[in-house]
Amino acid sequence: QNQNQKKILNLFLTSEFEIEKAYQIIKQEQANLNPDLGELIPVPLYPTKRDLIPKPNQDKQKCYKKYRRKVLLTTSFGESLIWIKNVTFVIDVGVERRKVYNPRIRADSVITQPISKSQEEMHKQILVIFLKTLPGKLFCLYPEEFTHKEMKPDLPAKIQESNLTSMVLFLKRMDIAGLGHCDFLSRPAPESLMQALEDLDYLAALDNDGNLSEFGIIMSEFPLDPQLSKSILASCEFDCVDEMLTDCSHGNRYS
Repeated sequence: QNQNQKKILNLFLTSEFEIEKAYQIIKQEQANLNPDLGELIPVPLYPTKRDLIPKPNQDKQKCYKKYRRKVLLTTSFGESLIWIKNVTFVIDVGVERRKVYNPRIRADSVITQPISKSQEEMHKQILVIFLKTLPGKLFCLYPEEFTHKEMKPDLPAKIQESNLTSMVLFLKRMDIAGLGHCDFLSRPAPESLMQALEDLDYLAALDNDGNLSEFGIIMSEFPLDPQLSKSILASCEFDCVDEMLTDCSHGNRYS
């Protein structure tokens, strides 16, 4: 291939932690590279940290013209963040790390599982969408058998893997009763809805009839998890509102 052509590699990793590690490794290895090949520029694209994503402004575009090679580091949730054209190589690890809520233990678990077939197809389409004249290649770091046996057609809906307490509080505020009969596009597990109702009852957000209490109405006005909303309301009684607001702002920022 023509050495004067800019080469862009898109690497799909498992998690944002791996994005950071890969970024550090590439930066360290830059010193050992042949300078005649041009500088290798890692570009981390964090799906959940949009404020850290480099924007494709004119200054950056002019700066990138003198570089021949860039490495886009992201996860399977970061397809929409890829803004650079002419991606010549795509490397796909085939797995991702997801946060899944378990209503039985009332906690989130971070699990590593295969990507879906639709995600795999999207990674292939990146070469088709952005490639203009350069030949491109896709490197899948997993066997074809893995696709047929381990990958599902699509990912589960987010509502089926999340804590539903905030959603149930919102539905209660909208006077939508009979949650078991709601026409969800993707119905969550009954135990997830029951756990959400139990949590709201424990937080005194519901009255004896299962409707929102005065506390529940006030809690629904906060753009926070119900547990944090109740903590702020309770802090008024103990004269520690400022301290609780600080704690809640940190907790909500990284949740």
